[in-house]
Amino acid sequence: MSSYNENRAKSVMYSYKLSDINTLYKKKYDSTGHANGMTYNSKEDKVLVVRPYAYKKIFLYNANTLEKEKEYSYPQHPIFHAIGYDYNNNLYVGHNKRRLFLTDTVKIEKMYEWGTTWFETSQDLEYYNGYVFFCSTDMRANSRFQNYSFLKRGSNVINVYDVKLDKNNNPTKNFGRLICRLQMTGLGELESISFRKGYVYIGFAIHKNNTPRYLFYKLDYKQLVKEVKKIS
Repeated sequence: MSSYNENRAKSVMYSYKLSDINTLYKKKYDSTGHANGMTYNSKEDKVLVVRPYAYKKIFLYNANTLEKEKEYSYPQHPIFHAIGYDYNNNLYVGHNKRRLFLTDTVKIEKMYEWGTTWFETSQDLEYYNGYVFFCSTDMRANSRFQNYSFLKRGSNVINVYDVKLDKNNNPTKNFGRLICRLQMTGLGELESISFRKGYVYIGFAIHKNNTPRYLFYKLDYKQLVKEVKKIS
């Protein structure tokens, strides 16, 4: 999902098959503005897209046709600008104003929430295997979305939270605990993270001469787990 340069109220959704990520599968123009986050509901075969900050809507798309099927509107919470999908419990994970939320998948209403602490600019997030992986980028202090800066400009961090639930969908002992912060530099602006069939896909934006381009990296989830265990 990307903003449309010729009209910032518009956006473009690009779809690729993992078997051939070099070939564009489908493309969809819509009026979601700067769509900040998205996730895939594998049980329903739907894609959800959220708009950041003042835009109080969540959009639901058919994953095959990319046609918009529904809009959720919220005057207050949750006004997500990052979203993920918990396939184990069929719940959504969202972020707003330094808080993370678990919601149902019918009305997207809050079930649980917990506070967070980081100083970088918030990006997108995803759920996988009982953990939330939240992406953030250091844009320097006093930038539009960041008051403090403790890392080198352009540093990226993946904040990993334990969000396991028991068989009755109640939080377990360490629910909401930050277990580690994975730091990366020199790769561009960290935008998103996704998981599929044991692999991790991490997306970066490279800004050069006012022309952004996007790079995606694929790694084995087991390698990511090894890094988490080193510092958790």
